[in-house]
Amino acid sequence: MDETTLSECLKHGFSTKGEHRGRGLSLLEKDVTNCGGALRITSEAFEGTNVYAEFITDSTNNVIEGKVEDSVATLLSECENGVDFLFEFTTESGEFTLDTTKIPRECDGSIPIQLVYRIKNEIKNKLK
Repeated sequence: MDETTLSECLKHGFSTKGEHRGRGLSLLEKDVTNCGGALRITSEAFEGTNVYAEFITDSTNNVIEGKVEDSVATLLSECENGVDFLFEFTTESGEFTLDTTKIPRECDGSIPIQLVYRIKNEIKNKLK
């Protein structure tokens, strides 16, 4: 991302890819903020963008605007070829890692919606 895009990317509805997009990062930011976590985005032109999100699951604040699994599902549904992310979390019951570079894609580069729902439910169940 260039500097302008990086400064705008957390605004709800902002997208460089067209209409009806640009929800994932703004929802992620709300979830992270609501649980006392931290969000950091770094980007180098023509190299890639990294989004680091830390969730404090034992925070006294509740995630009001959404749930972690909803934010991840939104990000998954907007992934295209060349857009990937790594999502990791640890709970008392174990660790969970989601690396979108290892997820099969449709011909248009999107992630199959049935798989998005399955991953969302898996995250929800592991966060209990």
